[in-house]
Amino acid sequence: MIRHRKLLKYCVEALVDLAFCKYQIVFTRSQRYTAHYGQQHCETLREDISTAHQDIIGIKCALRVLPRMVPWRSKCLDQAMAGQRMLNRRRLPNTLYFGMMRDENKALVAHAWLRCGDRWIVGYQPHQPHTLVATYAWMPDFITS
Repeated sequence: MIRHRKLLKYCVEALVDLAFCKYQIVFTRSQRYTAHYGQQHCETLREDISTAHQDIIGIKCALRVLPRMVPWRSKCLDQAMAGQRMLNRRRLPNTLYFGMMRDENKALVAHAWLRCGDRWIVGYQPHQPHTLVATYAWMPDFITS
C-alpha cells in the first residue's frame, strides 16, 4: 500500500519501467538492451548528491514497495534496470553493477545492484561476497559512438 501521496508519481513511473524492463529481459537478447546501460567497465564518482535527495528517496521507496505488488516476479535485474531508467530521466549519474557468487549448493547465482553518487538505490548486499563481473557507468553528458 502506498501511504504517501508524494510517492505516487514515483510508483507509477516505477511500475511502467519495471514492466518495460521485465519485457526486455524475457523477450529480447541481452546484447540489445545492455547497450543502453552506459560505459562498460567504468564507474561514476561517489560524490554527494544531496541536491537530488527527494528524487533518490522517491525512487528507492518505489523500488522497495512496488516489486512486491506487481503480478510477475520482479528480481534484482529488472529492479536495477528500472531504477537506472528513472535516474537517467532525471539526468543523475549512476553505476549499474553485475556480480556472481556460488550458493551453498555450489550453483552460480547472479545479482545486480545500482548506485547513484554516494547512495545505493537497489540491490546492494554488503554481507554477500559477490564477485564483480561488470560495471556500467551512465553520465548525463555521455556520448555513445
